[in-house]
Amino acid sequence: MTSTHMVLVFPLAIAVGFILPVQSAMNTRLKVSVGTTLAASFVAYALGTIFLGAFVAAGRMRVLPGADAPWWSYTSGALGVLALVTVILIFPKVGAVETVVLPVAGKIVSGLLIDHFGWFNSPVQPISVWRVLGGCLAGAGMIIAFYARGRGSAKPALVWRFLGVLVGVYAAVQAAVNGNLNKALGSSISSGLITYGTGALLLLVLMALTWQWPKRQEPGPVWMWLGGPVGALFVAGMAGLVPKLGTGVSLMVVLIGQLLGSMTIEQFGLFGAQKTPVGIVQLAGVAVVAAGMAAYYLS
Repeated sequence: MTSTHMVLVFPLAIAVGFILPVQSAMNTRLKVSVGTTLAASFVAYALGTIFLGAFVAAGRMRVLPGADAPWWSYTSGALGVLALVTVILIFPKVGAVETVVLPVAGKIVSGLLIDHFGWFNSPVQPISVWRVLGGCLAGAGMIIAFYARGRGSAKPALVWRFLGVLVGVYAAVQAAVNGNLNKALGSSISSGLITYGTGALLLLVLMALTWQWPKRQEPGPVWMWLGGPVGALFVAGMAGLVPKLGTGVSLMVVLIGQLLGSMTIEQFGLFGAQKTPVGIVQLAGVAVVAAGMAAYYLS
């Protein structure tokens, strides 16, 4: 990738990460109005599907890869739902901080392996000492930034922490699968539509099995309905980044944006969040993640 191309792609990758906590904040508020996490997730996925579907229809884009496409091309929606359900399970066990930090380990290790072996038709980027160092720095930066907010829960069972790491594995594999779909379809929007469409169907099945249908409990702000479209933009953005940067680098740059987005929401108390000033330790965490990304990318 040329330096000019890099200057354009990296800010876009940071912006993609920035909107992830925005989506979380919107969906959290949506849950208050519809009653349950599954119901809020289904509404968000359904709205995201409609949002992306409108672009696909307007542009007459392809929505299905060729007949020779591997079976795993259609698993990205299931991976997203699996990650969501796992987060719901581990959150009461490990607490808010570790629910965010633990998946980072899964993302970094999986990103290294996917890049090294070229799994899911990803660009091959062999493991090196600098890449491992970059991954360790990125993980350390996330720990610094999030543990600065408060302590995690007291010694949760190892199995819950392992599941937290698995959430990151699901996210890394989903990013690689979507990147391959983007190449097959020629559009990150089309690949995002497949992800959100299949995810919405799976959530509908889960709601039917658990009988957790949306229930109007109280009105809320208009922006709470935007979580689905914002999340759809994130998925489409990741699908466009992976073929250009590789899975590992894409995940790391997005982590920087995720941290900046979370800090912005807390600093200004946006989307109903409690206003919490950002401290120097959290900013230091972002700097460490950025150093890790640089070591990983420039190796």
